[in-house]
Amino acid sequence: WCTNHPVELSLPRHGDFTPWNCKMRGDRLQILDWEMFSEDGIPLEDIFHYIYQQAILVDRVNLKEIRKRISDAILNEDIQQFLNKQDLNPQHLELHYLNRNVHYYLNVYSHQEHLHIQVQWLLSAWKDSIQFLLKRENNSVRKSVLFDLQKHIHHLNYALLKFNLSELSETPETSDIDICTTREDAKSFISFLENHPF
Repeated sequence: WCTNHPVELSLPRHGDFTPWNCKMRGDRLQILDWEMFSEDGIPLEDIFHYIYQQAILVDRVNLKEIRKRISDAILNEDIQQFLNKQDLNPQHLELHYLNRNVHYYLNVYSHQEHLHIQVQWLLSAWKDSIQFLLKRENNSVRKSVLFDLQKHIHHLNYALLKFNLSELSETPETSDIDICTTREDAKSFISFLENHPF
């Protein structure tokens, strides 16, 4: 995907901008560990990296919360102004960041004899984010949610009303889905939908 959607603009980047590489001295922010600095950074790369590292390694939050943090950061007035001025799509920038990050760290991890549990956390979150962004990019959000919903409800008590398709994900965009279920299982449906990243 990234090869077919290159980012023309590059900016300097810290390269490992994380909470543990920041320190406050009085009212001044000090940024440490500049060994990964480069001139050819992806716009917003350091912001994405900070959010991902904090969310995955410190706060241990799910994909939905990661998406919320990134959305909140991108809504910043200065960032919006920058994106609009440069005609940049933040979703594309994030995919480029993830592509670069995953390639770099897979190479690092391939040379390690023992992988710590945090590697599994990172790989899982990066995979989920890439899948999420590519599905959104391909306008397959509805299909993805319905596909995931069908997997989630297979063990629940329910009936689909006026439904003659083999898969929920085949439901046309213009159709709704009528489901009859128990009050208890309805809670599981609702919880699934409320917590789905889309």
